[in-house]
Amino acid sequence: MSTQQFYVHGRYLGQRTIPDWCVIPGLTTRRQFSLALFCMRCGEVWGRLVTLDAKLTQCVCRPCERHGDGRLSRVFHTPDVPDGLAVDWPKAALQWELSRELDLVGEDYTTSPGFEAILDLWCEKETA
Repeated sequence: MSTQQFYVHGRYLGQRTIPDWCVIPGLTTRRQFSLALFCMRCGEVWGRLVTLDAKLTQCVCRPCERHGDGRLSRVFHTPDVPDGLAVDWPKAALQWELSRELDLVGEDYTTSPGFEAILDLWCEKETA
């Protein structure tokens, strides 16, 4: 098993354990790799999904929150890839994703007292 750590703007969000091998349907099985999330508008590497002991780092063009949605995960949910949203993500990373989702409706719910309840409901939805 490998350890995957999550970072946004250099801030550590937590870690999870993932299988040593990455199996993507239609492609060859390979060792897990790290991801660097690169905003093509401002040139910032704003996010990282670091797999400890990985030999490769793949740079992925994904807009930061100033120039797009700023999500760590892919827009479509594919749990078997390194950046696929999954309920075993650390809570701070799930909070980041949920706050990006809520930003799409134009409200800042993260300061609301009910944000934790919304996060819990969202996590339940992802496991269903």
